Amino acid sequence: MLHEIGHSLGLKHTFDEKNLGNYVIRESDKIYKEDLDEEIEKLEKTLSFKNDQKKSIEQGQ
Repeated sequence: MLHEIGHSLGLKHTFDEKNLGNYVIRESDKIYKEDLDEEIEKLEKTLSFKNDQKKSIEQGQ
């Protein structure tokens, strides 16, 4: 319950595994490196999947 109260106060999880469980205040109007890294990783996976699909179509599979 205390965990969720922290979220309601604007506290977010840290992305540093060694500090797991600690919280930082994240401002809603800022862009954070951790968020960008996660988004880039998702996009790279999607792009790789789409490239594999394209290759498969080009090879007639």
